[in-house]
Amino acid sequence: MRLLQYGDRITQARILSSSRTHCLLLSTNTGDLVAVKSGFASGYGGEGPRRFSYTLQLLKAHGAEIEEYNVDGDLIRRLDDSALTVQDIELLEAARPSRPSRWHDYVDDRHFDDMRSGRLWQEFPSIIPFGIVDERIVDLAVSFWENPDDGLMTGYRRLEEIVRARTGLKDHGQKLFSQAFLESPPKLTWKDVDGSEQKGRGQLFVGTYMAHRNRRAHNELEESENDQLAEFLLLNHLYRLEKEAHDGSAGTEVRDETIEMPKGKGEKRPADEIGKAVHVMRIAAGETRVPIAVTERLVAGESPIRVWREHREMTLDQLGAAASLSKGYLSDLERGNRAGPVETLQAIARALGVSLDDLAPAPQD
Repeated sequence: MRLLQYGDRITQARILSSSRTHCLLLSTNTGDLVAVKSGFASGYGGEGPRRFSYTLQLLKAHGAEIEEYNVDGDLIRRLDDSALTVQDIELLEAARPSRPSRWHDYVDDRHFDDMRSGRLWQEFPSIIPFGIVDERIVDLAVSFWENPDDGLMTGYRRLEEIVRARTGLKDHGQKLFSQAFLESPPKLTWKDVDGSEQKGRGQLFVGTYMAHRNRRAHNELEESENDQLAEFLLLNHLYRLEKEAHDGSAGTEVRDETIEMPKGKGEKRPADEIGKAVHVMRIAAGETRVPIAVTERLVAGESPIRVWREHREMTLDQLGAAASLSKGYLSDLERGNRAGPVETLQAIARALGVSLDDLAPAPQD
């Protein structure tokens, strides 16, 4: 069980049998051999045959090739004493498996049924996968099993505080996340996702708080460790999504202070108006409206970096820190004294929460 949960993939399982006593020699995808000492048995009821049946069904379910080999009792004793020799391994490598194959007879029907229903893995321990835990809740993961309910509630409150700090919103729970992710335009959004994906991710935040956080806050719950861990991993996924989100205020709609994107078909416009409309569409990145203050400055020929920086209410020092660039270098870029390479512009775009195209100069008359 430990190998299946933590180790490399087991590609081959050799059953070494001497009468009704059995042990295992496992091969992994890295070429390692792992010997499992005897303790398995067959031919009667009891814990030994039950564990043997369960182990074989697990190995089969995980894709291991299983064969049985008849060996003498001395080899099994050497294996149990961790004293297998090179000659023993060579003999096993050259040996032919027993025929007809009978290892299926060692598997109890109930374990086969458990595999088909998914119950076979219920004996696996609930393990926190620290490798994917967001760094902002690692402390909660470390102490999780001391008080799972307290850890979950702390995690929920902490995520709300993070989103309130990023958006300036004052609400709590599902209302906070609805305003942050589902309003049009959203205050927080993700790069390269369409409207349905944005909505789906936002609803994941709202739904999680409605289904789990509110219920946990108002009730004493009786849950299994698996249920508690599953909820923690769901909460962790929200942290990871929030971390990937960026400021969506570039598309903020302000009633009459916005420009409607051109939608008409067959309309004839002067070339300069078409160029400006295309630029507006690029800036909008899928939104149908953009702030008129931003648009007017861009189509007037102002530096896109300066326009977006000031729209984000960032100083040169702040943008420089976010993009790992010096204040003087950024100032030169804004004044047009130099043209930055693509890698530099990409860093600036990420810091500003816009696309690389949004930093291209607007078409001029």
